[in-house]
Amino acid sequence: MTSFSPEENAAIEKRTAAILKGDMPIHSLDLQSELNRAAVLSALLQCQRLAESLNAQNKNEEEILVRFIWKSYPNFFFLTENQYTNETVKAYLYDRFSADYKKKPTQTVQMTKSLGGDIVFLNRYESAEDEVITYFEDNIRMPVHLKAVVQARFRLTDPLKFIRKTDIDLHVLDLGFLTDFLNTVTATHARAAVCETIEKYHPDYFGLMKFYPQMDSIFSAGIEKELEPYGIVPDSITFKNLSATDDSQTKFEEAYFILSKKKLMDEASLSYQEESLKLFEKKAEIVSKYPQVEDTLTEAEKDNALSRYLKKNGIPENAEDELTREKLRTRAVSGFGDKVERPKANEIAPPPQTHPFRVWLALTLIGAFICFVTAIAGAPTAALFMASALTLISGLIYALKGNSWKKLKTKAVTDSTRSPAAPTSAPTGSANENQGDNSDGNNG
Repeated sequence: MTSFSPEENAAIEKRTAAILKGDMPIHSLDLQSELNRAAVLSALLQCQRLAESLNAQNKNEEEILVRFIWKSYPNFFFLTENQYTNETVKAYLYDRFSADYKKKPTQTVQMTKSLGGDIVFLNRYESAEDEVITYFEDNIRMPVHLKAVVQARFRLTDPLKFIRKTDIDLHVLDLGFLTDFLNTVTATHARAAVCETIEKYHPDYFGLMKFYPQMDSIFSAGIEKELEPYGIVPDSITFKNLSATDDSQTKFEEAYFILSKKKLMDEASLSYQEESLKLFEKKAEIVSKYPQVEDTLTEAEKDNALSRYLKKNGIPENAEDELTREKLRTRAVSGFGDKVERPKANEIAPPPQTHPFRVWLALTLIGAFICFVTAIAGAPTAALFMASALTLISGLIYALKGNSWKKLKTKAVTDSTRSPAAPTSAPTGSANENQGDNSDGNNG
């Protein structure tokens, strides 16, 4: 904000007083002058209802309204709907969301401003209980529940479009509502991106990370299309991680290891059986040649010899293990925020009412009494002279104190400043031409 010298501050105070009295209509001022804009802003802060008389389509008047909101964001509710522009709505939303974040700094959505003055949201999304991504892993023949972690950056380029599309009372539209909205949209398109990638490329669980770029591309295309009507642009979408929601990853590794071990054991068992068959044939040949030799083991015991050996040495024969599901957090839905109450307007105290007729009547009666006493005392000439002088003086007092024409003019100017109708001055710039002029974020 511009700093002023003591002489300029005195001039601003003088012009502010004239605006509040109605002696200096706002639209009679050259609002390209910083002193005049400061005086109008000062008047608005003392009588907020004067804000309705400004034309937000005019560049200089819009800047005054933005500064008016910066002073206290609930001042936004003194504006009429015709005064809602991208700049005025942006000033309100940024300050409102900033205040919400200070109350609840644990929100997953953080906020800042871009170099161009747009509001930027940084959202680190992590799947909640009802947002997991489920698919069937073909290699080990079991369902997998994935938890996604996505880092996203969104930019609010059209605040006016955003409030109209959400269609939510601005008194309760807070950062919590925006967080829920962005998380819901992110969850939907993250699930779609993962499922489409798996369906198209058929990766196994350990191969998913190779397809993160493809998921980012699918995600960005889908979410950009959905957010466009809200005036929000996704600047960047990045899959940070995809992991199983239970202890599946450890079990997957164990399962792959067990499958490999079972394959080796099956090969060893087959080789063992082939060798056993050869030995059995030789033994049968010996038994047939020497029938008096008794066989000490049955054939069933021979067939179960491998199983008995594995059991004796503590080697499992299968991979039957039970999965334990990780307890996911439940996302807390913020819903709508606390309603922002419209502040009570500061009303201008009316000036004390004067009654010139009563003054004139009182002076006339007093003068008439003095003239009457003088005439009775034997001085009629002096009484006549006094009566003439009294008539002249009382008339002048009535004219000077009355000022009826000036009071009527002042009342008419005051009423015009309170009227919601747009002024007749031609706009010098549109809201869209103005984006970024007041984007320094200085709120005070």
